[in-house]
Amino acid sequence: MAFTSMFSNTDIWSLPVSADEGQVTGRLERLTDNPAEENWPFVTSDGGRLVYASTRKGNSHIWLMDLSSGRETQLTAGPGWEVYPVIDPTGSFVAYSHGNASTFTEVRLQQIGDTIGKTLWKRNSGWGPVGDWSPGGGEILFTDVHAGAALPIWALDVAAEKAVIVLEHPEKYLFQGHFTPDGLWIAFNATSGAGQTRSEIFLAPYRKGHPTPEIEWIPVTDGWGWDDKPRWSPDGSLLYFTSDRDGFRCIWKQKLEPRSKVPAGDPQPLHHFHNARRSPMHQGLAALEMSVAHDKIILNLGDETGNIWISELEERR
Repeated sequence: MAFTSMFSNTDIWSLPVSADEGQVTGRLERLTDNPAEENWPFVTSDGGRLVYASTRKGNSHIWLMDLSSGRETQLTAGPGWEVYPVIDPTGSFVAYSHGNASTFTEVRLQQIGDTIGKTLWKRNSGWGPVGDWSPGGGEILFTDVHAGAALPIWALDVAAEKAVIVLEHPEKYLFQGHFTPDGLWIAFNATSGAGQTRSEIFLAPYRKGHPTPEIEWIPVTDGWGWDDKPRWSPDGSLLYFTSDRDGFRCIWKQKLEPRSKVPAGDPQPLHHFHNARRSPMHQGLAALEMSVAHDKIILNLGDETGNIWISELEERR
């Protein structure tokens, strides 16, 4: 009898880049290495501090890593699950989604150093993945349900603890809202089709306090591949995203016109993951994240290894 044994694990990795130029400058570096699942990385724009979720203490909790020293600190604990962490521009606060293993109905805010987070937004049902923090630190983008829209993106005023819809569509599910470094635009992806089988990326000017109409949305991709995780370069001239357009899930880049943000030319590959062992393809899309600093792109990768075994069977009489 021949059989295989497989091992799969997810860790956080860093790809050295010159983000404004769209150039890879080094080799992938592993940042975490343990049997737990590490997901949803988010790095500060200066590349100094990283937050992510880890199951190393049981449930999914938020951890902080100082990237200069490699020192890790657990930020949250308790019976609940914390996912989708984002760190504010000062590196002092972290916002995240809180709930159980399958439903995250709260957006929480926690000062780094504290052990308990404050609930800023809560629903009895729904799904609220946190996406980004505004450059000024006053607003948090997240996705949640709302009557009349398939799944809109909200902006949560941190001081007032009130949220308003800033992007919505009657049929499309909107995810992954991210501000430009100047806070004037939002990049996001929209899924559609039967069973949400298509994903395309849009840019929209940010209209504080009310939704940006669809007529102002700028398409970046055509939706024929699964394009996801749009992230701005520090100067807002490039948009990075993941795509399976070449049969693998790789990192691509799109050059943009500086003022209008209209795409200039076609998307180009930045880094390929054309291998069977280590790839974003081994990570579910809901847990896969990518974050861009001026000198690195950080993402979580699934790492699969296996062996083939053979055994002789003995007949029992």
